[in-house]
Amino acid sequence: MSIALALASALLFGTGDFFGGLASRRTSATAVIICSQLIGLLVLVPALILIPSQFDLASVAWGAGGGLAGSVALLLFLRSLAL
Repeated sequence: MSIALALASALLFGTGDFFGGLASRRTSATAVIICSQLIGLLVLVPALILIPSQFDLASVAWGAGGGLAGSVALLLFLRSLAL
C-alpha cells in the first residue's frame, strides 16, 4: 500500500508542477498560487472536520508557518518555471 501511495503522490506532484508551470506562463504566478491554495483549502477544511484530532496553538502556528513557507517556495518555483 505504501508503494502505491508514494507513486500516486509523485504522479500528483509532478502533474501539479507541470500544469502550474504552464499556467504561470499564461498568467502571473501569484494568481496561480492563490487559486491552488484556495483549492487546497477546500479539501483541507472538510478533512479537518471529519478526522478526529486535538488542536493546540503551537501545532496550528507551526502548520501555518509551514504553509506560508511552502506557498512562498512554490511562488518562486513557478516564477522560475515561467522564465
